[in-house]
Amino acid sequence: MSFAAPLALVVAGIVAATVVALHFLARDRPRPQPFPTARFIPDRPPARLPTRSRRPRDVMLLLLRAATIMLAGLAVARPREHAARSAAPRVVVLDRSRAVGDPIAAAASARAELRAGDVLVSFDSTVTVHEKWTTAQLSDSATTIARPRGSLSVALVGAIRAGARLRRTSDSVELVLISPIAAEEWDAAAARIAREWPRPIRVIRTAASKPSDARTPPRAIRGSTDDPLRATLALDGGNTHVVADSGAPRGARVVRDGLTAQDSVWARRGGVLVWWPAHLENTHWPSGNDTASAVVAGSATVVADFPMWRAPEGATVARWASGAPAAAERVLGAGCERDVAITVPSVGDLALRPSMRALLSALTEPCGGAPRLAPLADSAVRALGEARPRGAAPVFAPDQPSALTRWLLAATLALLVAEPFLRKRETAA
Repeated sequence: MSFAAPLALVVAGIVAATVVALHFLARDRPRPQPFPTARFIPDRPPARLPTRSRRPRDVMLLLLRAATIMLAGLAVARPREHAARSAAPRVVVLDRSRAVGDPIAAAASARAELRAGDVLVSFDSTVTVHEKWTTAQLSDSATTIARPRGSLSVALVGAIRAGARLRRTSDSVELVLISPIAAEEWDAAAARIAREWPRPIRVIRTAASKPSDARTPPRAIRGSTDDPLRATLALDGGNTHVVADSGAPRGARVVRDGLTAQDSVWARRGGVLVWWPAHLENTHWPSGNDTASAVVAGSATVVADFPMWRAPEGATVARWASGAPAAAERVLGAGCERDVAITVPSVGDLALRPSMRALLSALTEPCGGAPRLAPLADSAVRALGEARPRGAAPVFAPDQPSALTRWLLAATLALLVAEPFLRKRETAA
């Protein structure tokens, strides 16, 4: 058993000792006697004067008050009982994103670190916490076909929450991160969240994925024969018509006429579905009834007079010059759907400009953007394994009161209620 605030026991002991000392320093005082007149007051001094007590009085009241103080101190100290364990529990964070080069080897590393009572946290763009992990769950993470972009910020938040639950029964929790830690998985938020873990993080780096040898992913478009985006895509090496897919979806599909159930199924299997309506007035998307001078997506910028429409909710992948969202991405199963609210005029040479081709390339990138699979610098990774600054406050949730603490508080309350009755009885005696 240990105490979360052992200083409370010391304070309670000092207060209880003070109460006992004051009790023994008390003086006996005679009870007041009413006299009918001053004539009957004797000339000699009264028989009893206030004198120091020769023997303890109100011992039961003294013991009750001291017990109340000590029980309150024990409750404030928050005693905790720990299950017998041979080592501190672990939170094992396993990367299952597209940055992992050998998912089977990564799963094997996680299996070697996991023990009974540990927690498995697997992540890509989302996080899944397995408080009671199984070997089948490790196998599933290693054989998943669709691998979205990973986020270490999401993974660390999930690990901290899992660690907070383990901390209720253990003083120390170890965090093991199994990931290649690619550049695309790291951001400033991840560095800040990592510093909130109260102990150094043990990092096991796995092999990272290698960039694809293909210059551009396969892309296709479906729409009218005179659609200006057909010319843009043709100049950029894409297909001007959608063909039937065999096997897992690859690349992006630009839909200009209208979405179908087959399009959604294709995206859920891992494809990039780009819904770019040719007639935005037929959608329910909000229009600002204004114009924009430019649209920006990644490193691509197109300068022209655009009627400004706002893309629906999602992760913004393109913005108008004013900052309003021009295109947004939503996760759809194993793939994603991008809604593009950019009008492409059929008159003029805008569709043939290199800037428009760059914009189309940016809007047909893989889900989560173009992969940046280069490993993060070793200096940033070493920072995870360094000791946390002294005084750093972890973001763990505060300990919940244990059953013993609740019983101590209940006993303290019962003694406080009994104290007036005992005092009244001692006074009457």
